[in-house]
Amino acid sequence: MQIPVGELLFVDTNILLGATDQGRSTHHSCSRVINGSGERGWRLVTSDQVFREYAVVATRPVEQNGLGLSTPQALSNLHEIGRFLSLLDQELGQWSRLERLIKAGNLAGKRIHDANIVATMEGHGVTHLATDNPTDFDGIGSINAWASDSLAKDLDP
Repeated sequence: MQIPVGELLFVDTNILLGATDQGRSTHHSCSRVINGSGERGWRLVTSDQVFREYAVVATRPVEQNGLGLSTPQALSNLHEIGRFLSLLDQELGQWSRLERLIKAGNLAGKRIHDANIVATMEGHGVTHLATDNPTDFDGIGSINAWASDSLAKDLDP
């Protein structure tokens, strides 16, 4: 893997969900990414969008593909996770970047949420994304999307 020391690594929602849900098959690798990236000198970042998406899924009932957490539990998780990463603002020009990505990829539906993550990354010069859905970002901008298991292998001795 070629993520240099000191590089920003944007963390997607599914990494946060995997790190806080011990029942997920990706729990170990997602937890390792959150807790161990500093060992490699990677600086973790994310956005309000990701925190919002986490809160939605975390508080949704398990029967509806959520974690079934109470609102205080979900917010507590986000505060704990927030100790390991920084939130990036959606800067002036966000819509222009997003619109360019939508047009370039002829994107529609859910892919526009993914494009908004890429637009936020581009606005801050971030090129690396930790996600367990790397193919969701195919053809959206010029980023490198890494699955948690791949990142965790780089972190484990």
